[in-house]
Amino acid sequence: MISSKKSWRGAEGKSHLSFILSNLCGFLFLFLVPSIHMGVVQRIWVTKPPVDKGKCTCDCWDTIFKGSYEGMSPNYRSGYKHIYFNVTSNVLFIWGISLLFLLWTFQCVRFITQLILHGHLRISMVIVVGGSIYPHYYSWWMWFNYLNDEFYSQWNHQMFFSITELAATSIALYLCDSRVDYNTRLLLCMISIASAHIFISASDQFLHNLFIGNETFKKSRDIGFLIGDCLTVLLGAFDILRYSKDNGLGRWAVSSNEVGACAIFVTFLVLVATLL
Repeated sequence: MISSKKSWRGAEGKSHLSFILSNLCGFLFLFLVPSIHMGVVQRIWVTKPPVDKGKCTCDCWDTIFKGSYEGMSPNYRSGYKHIYFNVTSNVLFIWGISLLFLLWTFQCVRFITQLILHGHLRISMVIVVGGSIYPHYYSWWMWFNYLNDEFYSQWNHQMFFSITELAATSIALYLCDSRVDYNTRLLLCMISIASAHIFISASDQFLHNLFIGNETFKKSRDIGFLIGDCLTVLLGAFDILRYSKDNGLGRWAVSSNEVGACAIFVTFLVLVATLL
């Protein structure tokens, strides 16, 4: 009786520790990624003079969120603020998209942390998820800027990449749990999406930016996308080969019909992206 009570308390303690560590990792990830982006990377890519706080004004700020504290007098001029925002529908959409991104990312980090702590992590798939961090962060940052700047010419194109990237990452995240059996069709779907991204990028700006253009930002951006897609294709194919070998299904547990379906799916995605 005493032994069972001790084991129950031990399991409860591990559960509490897992809960605390997974939440802490989720918070730290969300705190560090934008800090590195804004505080380090952006300062490397561009050099700008510091803001003169004494002379700073913002004539296009509606001051609504400040209530009656500011903006009431006819000759009012705003002083320096770390954050300005207007109360508009676009700000509401920015807030909603940011909440979705933050909550989804937080839960993903918690999920992976708990898999690590309980010894159920599938290494190949967590590498694929890691390779998708930059594309997802870039997607959120583009949605933020498109809505903030009212710049919509790339909206549909970005939506295509955001949705397909999310689908591929969701598959990889699901397969991160080693207790989940491999599903070759899910892996093929993930590989097909990444392959389509590679073909679309190669036919769009990637080759020009990498070999002809001289903008460091665009080169780094496109390489970041390519790394994630290549990891998805290579590790997805590797896992299919390993699954085939472990289950005595030969070298490649995928039928010619499934390969043909993948080719059609990739072609469809490329055509959709071209039309957008």
